[in-house]
Amino acid sequence: MIEKVVLIEPKSPGFHVFSKFKLPRLGLPLLGAILQKELGIQVKIYFQEITKIDWDVVLNSDLIGISTITPTAPIAYGLADQIRYSMSTFSRDTATSREQAQRRVR
Repeated sequence: MIEKVVLIEPKSPGFHVFSKFKLPRLGLPLLGAILQKELGIQVKIYFQEITKIDWDVVLNSDLIGISTITPTAPIAYGLADQIRYSMSTFSRDTATSREQAQRRVR
């Protein structure tokens, strides 16, 4: 059962339409609110323009979502690759594996 969800909006590598104002798009906050209110799921949202990702929280979540637009797509793909690689070797049963997975995404 899904109990913990992490949603990430990647930072743009350069100038884009949202660069002047640090304002998240509305999709992730709306999705997060619905998941919390309707299903009782714990949701953590990272807006990389203003928030540093806590990889311990990400690696201990049940589901990870990444929202992207064209300028942020390369960063989103990189995040997905980091998470996929870390989760493929991540074992929730051992602290050593958890520490190794966290080092891989930092």
